[in-house]
Amino acid sequence: MTIYAIAAIAILVSIALALTRVIIGPTSYDRIHSVNAIGTKTVLLIGVMGFLGGRPDFLDLALVYALVNFIGTLAVLRLPDLYTRIHAGGMADTLATFLIFIGLALQSGFSLITVKLLLIIVFVFFTSPTSSYALAQASFVAGLKPKLDGFGPKEKT
Repeated sequence: MTIYAIAAIAILVSIALALTRVIIGPTSYDRIHSVNAIGTKTVLLIGVMGFLGGRPDFLDLALVYALVNFIGTLAVLRLPDLYTRIHAGGMADTLATFLIFIGLALQSGFSLITVKLLLIIVFVFFTSPTSSYALAQASFVAGLKPKLDGFGPKEKT
């Protein structure tokens, strides 16, 4: 039992170190890599906490979170500009939160805990798109224009 607690503390320390890399940078790819590392460490933390609490079935939640983290990171790296990257990141974050809380609700059975988890899901569905919109609006007001190449009909010259 203590080995899992030591592993959880080590994972939290590594998440803190990756978070400093997100803040410091220096490039956007360093930041994206660090966010991906935080997602990976979160998967490990979910697994360790499942074993620490005597519920190894949390590994299913960790597997789904890992898949959404991987797809979200690929989407952010492959998309052309800030606005589409904001959209991909927000969608991956909302989907991961939804899947994890639905899994937790199914694990807990129908009780007051399930109602609280469903209220959290509703809250996340309102706040995540709002924060993505606020970030996109601030970027647009700051003068960053969206990349529009490849969209719409081709103009003939």
